[in-house]
Amino acid sequence: MKLLRRLPTSRQIHLNLRADDMNLLYKTKQKINYRAFTLVEVMIALAIFFMATFAILGVVSRGLAAARSLQVSGPDPSIIAAQLTVTNKLEDGMSESGDFGKLYPGYSWSYEVYEVASNGLFRVDISVYKKGNYTKQEDSKLSILLYKPEGQGTRLSTPGLSSPRLGTPR
Repeated sequence: MKLLRRLPTSRQIHLNLRADDMNLLYKTKQKINYRAFTLVEVMIALAIFFMATFAILGVVSRGLAAARSLQVSGPDPSIIAAQLTVTNKLEDGMSESGDFGKLYPGYSWSYEVYEVASNGLFRVDISVYKKGNYTKQEDSKLSILLYKPEGQGTRLSTPGLSSPRLGTPR
């Protein structure tokens, strides 16, 4: 009788099927969990992406602003200062004006010379103007000190008080 095997009952078959189905469901559920990202992982990835994007945009915008600031929009008053240092024509109360010609159309310049001390030290105030609609707007201003050794000052005054802006009458 050992040859005859005992056949499982229907209840045993039903329980075995249920257990197999549960194992199959559990395994597929595990696979789904391992294949997908959680909401926290997605949020962290997005946060890192946006932080990197904003950092790159900040660098690019600063670079563009620096490039814009390097563009020269008009003449620099140091052009006139360089010309004055070459000629060294300085006299107290001297003022002159002109324009830049074809080099910078629409711009003009003027300068005024003041004797600062009686030892040949002069202050030169240089202004560059932009010609607008019926007006002349000051674009930039520069003050420099120049020394003229062969032409000692014409006034005898206290150093520092000979400037007309500091109270000495002319």
